[in-house]
Amino acid sequence: MREKPHILHVVAWWPQKESPFRGLFIREHILATRNNFNPTVLHLEIDKSNEAIPFKISTTEQDDEGLRVIRLRISTSIRRFGVHDWLVKRAYSQAISRIEREQPFDLYHIHVRTHLTKLVPELSILRSKPFLLSEHFSFYHRGFFLLEPQEQKTQQAAIARWFQSTQLRRIMPVSSELMEVLASKFEAPEGKLKMVRNIASSVFAFDSEIGRKSGKLVLVASWNKPKNPRVFIEALQLLPKALAQGLEVHFIGDGPELTAAKELIDSSVREISFEFHGPQSKTYIARHLKEAQFLVHPTDAENAPTVISEALCCGTPVLSMAVNGIPEMVTDQNGHLVPPGDAAALAKAMEQMLNHSSFDHRTIAEEARMLYSPEAVGASIEAEYHQIIDQHG
Repeated sequence: MREKPHILHVVAWWPQKESPFRGLFIREHILATRNNFNPTVLHLEIDKSNEAIPFKISTTEQDDEGLRVIRLRISTSIRRFGVHDWLVKRAYSQAISRIEREQPFDLYHIHVRTHLTKLVPELSILRSKPFLLSEHFSFYHRGFFLLEPQEQKTQQAAIARWFQSTQLRRIMPVSSELMEVLASKFEAPEGKLKMVRNIASSVFAFDSEIGRKSGKLVLVASWNKPKNPRVFIEALQLLPKALAQGLEVHFIGDGPELTAAKELIDSSVREISFEFHGPQSKTYIARHLKEAQFLVHPTDAENAPTVISEALCCGTPVLSMAVNGIPEMVTDQNGHLVPPGDAAALAKAMEQMLNHSSFDHRTIAEEARMLYSPEAVGASIEAEYHQIIDQHG
C-alpha cells in the first residue's frame, strides 16, 4: 500500500496558549486533509530579545491531535543590515533539511504570505519543489492602504513578482472578493487562482434538541482591529427600551477593542445582561451559538470570518457588515448586513431580527455544511494536491 503523500505546511500563525484563536482557520484546513495526506506543520516566530547575543535559534516539537508541529523561535536583538532575513532563512533551511531527510515531502503549502513566510521559496533546498498559497490576510484590504505611497508601490511590485513564481502552482484565497483583489491589484495570474473557503469544524452543527433563547445575542472574536465592538454597544444604546429589556449579550474572546468597548456600557443599557466569557474552546462556542437567536459580528474589514461559517453551520442567523467577503456568506435567507460603522443601521437591523425573525434554522445549517464542512473544503484542497503532485511527477 502506497504511503500517503507528505505535505509540508509552512504556517504564518498557529494557536498557542497565549493566543488560542490565532491561526485556527489554518489548522482546520490542515486537519481536513490529514486522512489522505501526511502533514508536517512548520511555524516560525521571532523574539526581539536583547538577551540573545547575537542570536539563538531554538526548535520544539509537539503533537497536536495527530499533527506533527515543529516550532522555530529566533531570539535576537539584531534587526538591521539584512540579518533578519538571513536568520529567518537559516532557521527555515535547517528545519526543512531535517524534515526532508526524515521523509521527503511531495510539495509544500504556505498558509498566508508574511514577511517571514515569503522568504521560504528562496531557500535553495526548495527551488525544485512546487508549492501552494492559502491566503486569508486582511493586509490586502486594509494594511496595504495604510502604507506610504512609495512603500505601496514597492510592496505591490514585490507581491506581484512573488505571485509570478513558476513554482507557485495555486493561489487559494478564502473569498471571491479577495481573489479579485489579488488579481486586479497584485497581478496574481488568473490561471493560478481558486477560491477555497474557510472551514467550520464538525462541532458546529444543527442540533434540534437545543432550544434557541429569544434575545440571546452572541459575539465571538479575537477582539483586535478591524473588529469593532464599539459600534455594537452604540447600537444597543439606540434600541427601544422595551426591546433592550431582557436581552442577553455574550462576548466570547478578548482583546483591546473589547476592553475599549466595555467603557461604553453605561446606564443607557442597564436593561441588558452582559457576560464576558474570554477565550473559549470550539465546543463551548458551538453550544452558545446553537442557543443564540443570532450571531452579531461587528467589523470594519474582513475576508471571510470563520465564526460566520461556524454560526451558519449551527443554523444560527448572522448580523454583520457588508464588507469584503462577508456578503458572499450572509444573505437575506440567513441573516442581515449593514454598512460598517453605522450604529443606527445596526440598531435597526437588530430590532428587525429580534422582532421579526422567521429564519429556517435547519435549512441554514444544511446549506452551510455543503460549503464549509471539513469534508467539502478538504476535498477541494486535496484535488489541488493531487493535480500538482501528478504534474510534478
